[in-house]
Amino acid sequence: MQTVFLVVFLILSSPQSWSTDKPIDNDIDCSYNLTKQLALSMNDFDQNYKGGWRVLSDKGCFSEAADLIALYREENLKPNSLLFHEAQMRASAGDYTTASQLMTEEIKQDKDSKQDHFGASYYLDATLAFFLRDREALIAARKALENHPKPEGFVLTDRLGNVVDRPWPPNLNVVKCLEARFDLPYNKAYGVGC
Repeated sequence: MQTVFLVVFLILSSPQSWSTDKPIDNDIDCSYNLTKQLALSMNDFDQNYKGGWRVLSDKGCFSEAADLIALYREENLKPNSLLFHEAQMRASAGDYTTASQLMTEEIKQDKDSKQDHFGASYYLDATLAFFLRDREALIAARKALENHPKPEGFVLTDRLGNVVDRPWPPNLNVVKCLEARFDLPYNKAYGVGC
């Protein structure tokens, strides 16, 4: 049986990992200790919900979270890592131009890897289409994702090796939310309920 580890992708694309329906409040403390943030391991910076960029995102500090991700990528010599998350944060802050540029780079990187076992490229295409306000491209990406075949013997597991019961294909529910909520800003379309 083929086991595919999708922890990073599933977490990065999980709307439950950060809430975007919180109003931006000028009284929210968006400060952070840059030295401590930059010293975190990639896993602690990206996947720890009590540290890293997600703390800022959960507060509605989207621009600050995006800036922190960019600084982390630069400081830790990982220029192509975390592009997806930075794009999400830029879009959540309303900067669709930069978000689209970052997502385009992420898509190029994803296509260069040629390892799309679970339709991630269609999810990225749908997200970019949302950023670009291209409903037709979003619908086309959703249809392609719906028709992406599940690899034989495919089993989703978490980072501990536990089998995860998730519908196939991953992120179809998120793409459907983006389509259904197309007229909303990204920080409302992607989030609770997806």
